[in-house]
Amino acid sequence: RYYPWIEITQEDVIFANTEEVQFLDDELYKDMLLAMEKIDGKILSWDGTEKDRINGIAVLVTDYRRYSGITKSNARVRLVRVLNGHQSFTLTVSYDDTIQSSFMLKGITNRIIESLSLSK
Repeated sequence: RYYPWIEITQEDVIFANTEEVQFLDDELYKDMLLAMEKIDGKILSWDGTEKDRINGIAVLVTDYRRYSGITKSNARVRLVRVLNGHQSFTLTVSYDDTIQSSFMLKGITNRIIESLSLSK
């Protein structure tokens, strides 16, 4: 998802303190609860949002598990937010972590996330 109207910069993310990240996480959790209601789903676990760096890019990663009433399935979801002014976006990766081969899917989604880069 692309967010061209965002004014938050990479520098803002780098210098965000614990309280600011927690505030964002609290808001995301509330929004996700509402979104899950709309699809007859629920959040199974919420590991929260943390600052990280991927290939030199400051990111905010939200990790949670959810059940979707639409697909009748569980999924582990990671939202990788790159806040970079008008070039801001979220990379969403998810997979069914209840199936036997989920260890392979975890590795594949990790590689997708680790391939993140920004063009000038």
